[in-house]
Amino acid sequence: MTPCLGVNGKVETTTKERINIMEMIDQLRDGKTKAFAKHCFERYSPEELNAASEGAPDQDEMAHWEVTAGQWEEAIAAALADHHSQG
Repeated sequence: MTPCLGVNGKVETTTKERINIMEMIDQLRDGKTKAFAKHCFERYSPEELNAASEGAPDQDEMAHWEVTAGQWEEAIAAALADHHSQG
C-alpha cells in the first residue's frame, strides 16, 4: 500500500487501495451484510475474527446490525478473508 498524509497528519491509504483491500467485502450483495463486514474488518483483528467465526453468531451484533445468523457468518468470513489477503 502507498500511504498518503491525511488532513489530520495521520498516514492514510488511498481510496483505490482501500477498495483493493476489501475485495471480498465489496463482492457482498446485501447492504447490511456489507456494512457489518466493513465494520468488522476495520474494528477487529484477524485473530478476533477467527475466534468469532469458530463460535456462534453474536446475537447483540445481529440485532444491532439487523442481520441474520447467515449474514453475520458471511460478513465475518469476508472480513477475515480480506485481512488474510493483505498478507
